[in-house]
Amino acid sequence: MLAIVGESGAGKSSLLHILGALDRASAGDVYCAQIPVAKLQTTQPRIFAIEPSALSAVSLLLPEFTAQENVAMPLLMQGTAYRQAMEKAGGWLREVGLESRSHHRAGELSGGEQQRVALARALVAGPQS
Repeated sequence: MLAIVGESGAGKSSLLHILGALDRASAGDVYCAQIPVAKLQTTQPRIFAIEPSALSAVSLLLPEFTAQENVAMPLLMQGTAYRQAMEKAGGWLREVGLESRSHHRAGELSGGEQQRVALARALVAGPQS
């Protein structure tokens, strides 16, 4: 058994995507079982080690919007004024430690950051009665 641990944005998901031949490294060579991952053919077995929780967070976010816009979306859909929705979304991003990443699009965030944006979006409108 192997565990890959690190802070959000450290590259854990990127490493798994590269090892699974789902993405290519921007520099250097990556080998798995002495086979260059970049040269794996579709007929060769591939390693698929993707975090299910990261995939679900990705599917929840709208990639063309920023983290703050993603969090504000439920409020905007309820008719909240744009400025008020964005302020509240910014507060929730601060709560989950992503205030500095609020203007980054969803695809620019790490898997862990995307999960925290999805959490903030789930909480921004408060509990339903």
